[in-house]
Amino acid sequence: MRTVSPALVASVLRRKHPEFYQTLEQDISSTLPEHSLHDVAMLHILLADFCHLLQLGTINWKDSRQHVTCTVGDTRKQCRVTELREMLLGVLLLYYHPERLYQLQPGPIKSGLLKQLTLLLGVDKATLSLNASNAITYFKAYKQFTDDVLHLYHQLNHQHHYFENYGRYHKN
Repeated sequence: MRTVSPALVASVLRRKHPEFYQTLEQDISSTLPEHSLHDVAMLHILLADFCHLLQLGTINWKDSRQHVTCTVGDTRKQCRVTELREMLLGVLLLYYHPERLYQLQPGPIKSGLLKQLTLLLGVDKATLSLNASNAITYFKAYKQFTDDVLHLYHQLNHQHHYFENYGRYHKN
């Protein structure tokens, strides 16, 4: 069987089945955030704000066995550093690559995101890639993880207005 490009499928849908295409477009628009960030140089700001919001002290992002106390919403709990990395990646994917987090787009995470995070966290790219894959899976599979990631994303947006303050974003 011949493989057909997604762009061709979208074009045929748009032309031959406009009502179906419009429904798909509305579904996607209602799922994804209105904006996304593109400037990975902002990651250090998001990381600092994430740590502050969760009331994290100094953390060794490499030590997967370490447990730290964090606050998500009104809940104070013990988390493994691996769980925090996965939660951080879930939040960052909502900012930088939401269609990947919602599993609407296959393939690798946007270029530069993991590379910049390796520099900031001191964690190797392979580990972060695995954490990102876990975050994508957990976001779909576990309501509590999804709720925590969405809560953190909305709290960070509400407190820091990244899209308005930093201006380097793309309106989806």
